[in-house]
Amino acid sequence: MSFSSFQIAVSGMKANQESMAVIGNNIANVDTDGFKGTSYQFKDVLSQELNSPTPSVGTNEVGLGVTGTTMNQMTQGALTPGASDKDMAIDGDGFFIVANGFQTEYTRVGNFRPNEYQNKIVLSDNSTGFILQGWNAEY
Repeated sequence: MSFSSFQIAVSGMKANQESMAVIGNNIANVDTDGFKGTSYQFKDVLSQELNSPTPSVGTNEVGLGVTGTTMNQMTQGALTPGASDKDMAIDGDGFFIVANGFQTEYTRVGNFRPNEYQNKIVLSDNSTGFILQGWNAEY
């Protein structure tokens, strides 16, 4: 077995390990509100061409292993009623923007509750306390 063969085998094991980590993450977050799963796509590493000893046969290609990419699955999930009339959902692409004054985050979770902030009633994320961002409505 050459060193190149060893690298090919290791690349396969590493890619499989990453794939299993993605599956484990998806299972661990199955009950997490707003969680969007991921998938792992395997890809061949570029191959190298070896010249055949006889010109009439052509060339042989030897693979150099495998790698992969983690892909976010942003497909629309089922919209279900929330526990409160303040709960919201996004149908399609997009995120809610929430902030705490120092940090801005994006979330698909719409569990908001009324909260007092600087003498105003605002909607804040039920789990983090971050305040829902938006624009004033003109009516």
